[in-house]
Amino acid sequence: MALLIPILIVLWGRTATDQRLAFIALLIFIYGIWLVEFIGMVPPMIKVTAEKVTVRGEFQARQSILRSDLAYIFRGQGLFGRGGFTPAYFLVTLDDTPQIGMQASNFTEEGVTELAKRLEVPIKGDFTAQVR
Repeated sequence: MALLIPILIVLWGRTATDQRLAFIALLIFIYGIWLVEFIGMVPPMIKVTAEKVTVRGEFQARQSILRSDLAYIFRGQGLFGRGGFTPAYFLVTLDDTPQIGMQASNFTEEGVTELAKRLEVPIKGDFTAQVR
Protein backbone atom coordinates (compact mmCIF):
# COMPACT_ATOMS: atom_id res chain seq x y z
CA MET A 1 0.00 0.00 0.00
CA ALA A 2 2.88 2.38 0.82
CA LEU A 3 4.47 1.81 -2.62
CA LEU A 4 1.17 2.49 -4.34
CA ILE A 5 1.23 6.23 -3.53
CA PRO A 6 4.54 7.07 -5.33
CA ILE A 7 3.44 4.99 -8.31
CA LEU A 8 0.15 6.89 -8.46
CA ILE A 9 1.98 10.24 -8.33
CA VAL A 10 4.21 9.27 -11.25
CA LEU A 11 1.29 7.95 -13.29
CA TRP A 12 -0.76 11.07 -12.52
CA GLY A 13 1.85 13.35 -14.09
CA ARG A 14 2.07 11.25 -17.26
CA THR A 15 -1.63 10.98 -18.10
CA ALA A 16 -4.10 13.24 -19.90
CA THR A 17 -7.17 14.73 -18.19
CA ASP A 18 -9.69 12.18 -19.57
CA GLN A 19 -7.42 9.34 -18.51
CA ARG A 20 -7.10 10.90 -15.06
CA LEU A 21 -10.87 10.83 -14.57
CA ALA A 22 -10.99 7.19 -15.65
CA PHE A 23 -8.09 6.47 -13.34
CA ILE A 24 -9.89 8.12 -10.38
CA ALA A 25 -13.03 6.10 -11.12
CA LEU A 26 -10.96 2.90 -11.23
CA LEU A 27 -9.31 3.70 -7.89
CA ILE A 28 -12.67 4.40 -6.24
CA PHE A 29 -14.04 1.12 -7.62
CA ILE A 30 -11.04 -0.89 -6.37
CA TYR A 31 -11.24 0.79 -2.96
CA GLY A 32 -14.95 -0.05 -2.74
CA ILE A 33 -14.28 -3.72 -3.48
CA TRP A 34 -11.51 -3.81 -0.89
CA LEU A 35 -13.74 -2.15 1.71
CA VAL A 36 -16.58 -4.65 1.19
CA GLU A 37 -14.16 -7.58 1.37
CA PHE A 38 -12.49 -6.18 4.49
CA ILE A 39 -15.76 -5.67 6.33
CA GLY A 40 -17.22 -8.95 5.13
CA MET A 41 -14.21 -11.04 6.12
CA VAL A 42 -14.17 -10.07 9.80
CA PRO A 43 -15.13 -13.19 11.75
CA PRO A 44 -18.18 -13.16 14.02
CA MET A 45 -17.48 -12.55 17.69
CA ILE A 46 -19.23 -12.50 21.05
CA LYS A 47 -18.50 -9.84 23.66
CA VAL A 48 -19.67 -10.34 27.24
CA THR A 49 -19.83 -7.45 29.70
CA ALA A 50 -21.39 -7.16 33.14
CA GLU A 51 -24.62 -5.79 31.64
CA LYS A 52 -25.07 -7.43 28.25
CA VAL A 53 -23.98 -9.94 25.64
CA THR A 54 -23.21 -8.53 22.18
CA VAL A 55 -22.88 -10.66 19.07
CA ARG A 56 -21.21 -9.14 16.04
CA GLY A 57 -22.05 -11.22 12.99
CA GLU A 58 -21.41 -11.05 9.29
CA PHE A 59 -20.79 -7.59 7.84
CA GLN A 60 -20.47 -6.20 11.38
CA ALA A 61 -24.19 -6.51 12.20
CA ARG A 62 -24.56 -6.18 15.99
CA GLN A 63 -27.21 -7.63 18.25
CA SER A 64 -27.33 -7.37 22.04
CA ILE A 65 -29.23 -8.96 24.88
CA LEU A 66 -29.15 -8.01 28.54
CA ARG A 67 -27.53 -10.67 30.71
CA SER A 68 -30.47 -10.48 33.10
CA ASP A 69 -32.83 -11.41 30.21
CA LEU A 70 -30.80 -14.44 29.07
CA ALA A 71 -32.26 -17.79 30.13
CA TYR A 72 -30.24 -20.35 28.15
CA ILE A 73 -28.37 -21.13 24.93
CA PHE A 74 -30.31 -23.32 22.49
CA ARG A 75 -28.82 -25.57 19.81
CA GLY A 76 -31.14 -25.77 16.80
CA GLN A 77 -31.39 -25.02 13.11
CA GLY A 78 -31.95 -21.50 11.84
CA LEU A 79 -32.41 -19.70 8.55
CA PHE A 80 -29.34 -17.69 7.55
CA GLY A 81 -29.36 -16.20 4.07
CA ARG A 82 -30.68 -18.32 1.23
CA GLY A 83 -29.04 -21.58 2.22
CA GLY A 84 -31.96 -23.06 4.12
CA PHE A 85 -31.79 -24.32 7.67
CA THR A 86 -28.29 -24.64 9.14
CA PRO A 87 -27.09 -25.61 12.65
CA ALA A 88 -27.09 -22.60 14.95
CA TYR A 89 -26.86 -21.44 18.53
CA PHE A 90 -29.59 -19.14 19.86
CA LEU A 91 -29.50 -16.87 22.88
CA VAL A 92 -32.95 -17.33 24.40
CA THR A 93 -34.72 -14.90 26.75
CA LEU A 94 -36.62 -15.71 29.93
CA ASP A 95 -39.92 -15.92 28.00
CA ASP A 96 -38.44 -18.64 25.68
CA THR A 97 -37.98 -16.27 22.72
CA PRO A 98 -34.86 -16.91 20.60
CA GLN A 99 -33.35 -13.43 20.53
CA ILE A 100 -30.01 -13.82 18.74
CA GLY A 101 -28.99 -16.55 16.30
CA MET A 102 -25.39 -17.50 15.52
CA GLN A 103 -24.32 -20.03 12.90
CA ALA A 104 -22.73 -23.02 14.60
CA SER A 105 -20.02 -23.23 11.94
CA ASN A 106 -18.56 -19.96 13.24
CA PHE A 107 -18.03 -21.23 16.80
CA THR A 108 -16.61 -24.37 18.38
CA GLU A 109 -18.62 -26.53 20.75
CA GLU A 110 -15.99 -25.95 23.44
CA GLY A 111 -16.21 -22.18 22.94
CA VAL A 112 -19.99 -22.16 23.34
CA THR A 113 -19.73 -24.41 26.40
CA GLU A 114 -17.24 -21.96 27.92
CA LEU A 115 -19.58 -19.07 27.05
CA ALA A 116 -22.48 -20.81 28.82
CA LYS A 117 -20.32 -21.40 31.90
CA ARG A 118 -19.25 -17.77 31.93
CA LEU A 119 -22.86 -16.59 31.57
CA GLU A 120 -24.03 -19.19 34.08
CA VAL A 121 -26.80 -20.49 31.78
CA PRO A 122 -27.53 -24.02 30.53
CA ILE A 123 -27.25 -25.27 26.96
CA LYS A 124 -30.33 -27.02 25.60
CA GLY A 125 -31.19 -28.73 22.30
CA ASP A 126 -29.32 -30.93 19.87
CA PHE A 127 -29.43 -29.13 16.49
CA THR A 128 -32.61 -30.94 15.36
CA ALA A 129 -35.35 -28.37 16.09
CA GLN A 130 -35.96 -25.68 13.47
CA VAL A 131 -36.19 -22.12 14.75
CA ARG A 132 -37.67 -19.38 12.61
